[in-house]
Amino acid sequence: MFNKNKQILNILFEAIPEGAIIVDKNQDILAANNALEKMFGYKKGELLKKSLKILIPKQFHNNHNIRFNNYMNSSEARKIKSDLNLIGISKNHKKFPVEIGLNHFEIDKKVYVFWGPSGFDKPKPSTTAPAKKADIIDAMTTRTADLILSVLFIIKHF
Repeated sequence: MFNKNKQILNILFEAIPEGAIIVDKNQDILAANNALEKMFGYKKGELLKKSLKILIPKQFHNNHNIRFNNYMNSSEARKIKSDLNLIGISKNHKKFPVEIGLNHFEIDKKVYVFWGPSGFDKPKPSTTAPAKKADIIDAMTTRTADLILSVLFIIKHF
């Protein structure tokens, strides 16, 4: 599926400054950009054909499966905001907070999910944090979601 326009997809993926990944309905990783690989501590191509769960701490796998299946049955893009305290896990087992944007799309009657995580080096702001920090986080989440939608538009039309 992705081999048809592999060069275009690779250019778009590598141009995204935040992490970007595409998984199928089984949560198998079909594509990941360099920013995502670096964020999680993997070498180029090392995540391909692995389960998305490799990036999620084990204690969250069951809950993730439920949420993933619910998302696959919906038809909308989603931004998962920082107040949900989502956690990713790197190759060296270091846990860190992430925010994600999700969008699913269909090509050749197969459904895929574009997942755009953004990692944070610092703990997320609490609900008592100044509004300015919350506004920055919200703007970053919105920008990531807009970027995901733009990439999906280009993929669908090439």
